[in-house]
Amino acid sequence: MIQIVVVARQGAPVGQPLSAEFGPSGGTIGRAPTNTLVLDDPERTVSRVHAQILCREGQYLILDRGSNPLLANGRPLGSGNEAPLVPGDRLVVGGFELSVQKTSTAARATALPTAPSAPAEPAADDDPFNDLLAGLGAPVSARAPAPSPSARSADPLLFPNPLEAGAGHRPTVPADPFADLLGPASGVPERA
Repeated sequence: MIQIVVVARQGAPVGQPLSAEFGPSGGTIGRAPTNTLVLDDPERTVSRVHAQILCREGQYLILDRGSNPLLANGRPLGSGNEAPLVPGDRLVVGGFELSVQKTSTAARATALPTAPSAPAEPAADDDPFNDLLAGLGAPVSARAPAPSPSARSADPLLFPNPLEAGAGHRPTVPADPFADLLGPASGVPERA
């Protein structure tokens, strides 16, 4: 396991220690409350999900998922790119400076408080306009049940089911449904 600790914010040491542990299942870093390590950032220099921590074959990696730069040991990583993480690495996410540390079972008993673990959000949630209406409506608790297979439209002539017509059946449509709307034009003989 590794632990990522916030060591500075806007260049100043943090008052209350903030950290999160990342195990084989990984986790995320960002300003959204569902991240493993939540970085409170009212200036929004930190994306909702700014980075994702991955573990492949025992090696920890960081994946840049933010719209703003993520620095790994002083170098910009670039959105969609990943880099290996080892204890001692320094990360900069927005105005936050983070330190990567190795944890052990003994150290976990006295570790700093951690944020709750949550699944990663899609990168599409980096949209700054997504949370403009947050909290205005009640969350949708369940989806509407799927219609039963025997459900039919109210009027089959208005809404015919193309699957019920059978293969090769084509509906008959008049040549021009508006041809007789105004009647025959003057001087033009009517069709028989």
